[in-house]
Amino acid sequence: MNAPQTHAAEQPVQTRPQFTISCLLWLMVAASLVLAYLRMFDRDEMLSGLVAIGIGLAVGGFVGAVVRRLADTMYWSLLGALFAFVCTAGYDLLFLFHPWLHYGWMLIGAAAGACGGARTPGRPAISMLAGGFVGGAVLGTFALVFTQAPSDFVLEVAFAAIVGAMLAAVIEIIYWVERRNDLPRYVTATGLLFAVIAGNVTAKFVLPGW
Repeated sequence: MNAPQTHAAEQPVQTRPQFTISCLLWLMVAASLVLAYLRMFDRDEMLSGLVAIGIGLAVGGFVGAVVRRLADTMYWSLLGALFAFVCTAGYDLLFLFHPWLHYGWMLIGAAAGACGGARTPGRPAISMLAGGFVGGAVLGTFALVFTQAPSDFVLEVAFAAIVGAMLAAVIEIIYWVERRNDLPRYVTATGLLFAVIAGNVTAKFVLPGW
């Protein structure tokens, strides 16, 4: 007599969708925040915001296709590029270093964000090292390719490495909050975008040249 066979193997594996309707709605909220913020500036800054979105999608899509984590890499790459754009929008002193440095910081945010999304969360030290390396490498490459005196960007490269590591730490914290409190990451990320915009607006009234 044959032993009864279970049908567990025949049951389809239930997978969680990468993007839910609520996630898409929150992403629309984040994009609306940025677009509303861009109205404070001129047309060039508004076009730069569209470039930031394009850079984030392109970098995240490429990295995600390589590591097969397309949703995470595109999500964090897009937010990283938007964070970098919002932090540098209207910062007049940035153009004293290089007129294209604004786009260099978009690349840093996109690459560091994609790096954080490409890794499995749970190892913050390694994620921060990877994010710092990516941030420094991106700005270092930018200085070598687009400037005539790359040695003048040593301090900026170090700062880019710090920013990349900090972004990786933020991504790890959001993953941790999501696991511990069942709080969707896009809610927390949108709150961070609120904070970045508020901080940048405040800086305009406090710091000269911002």
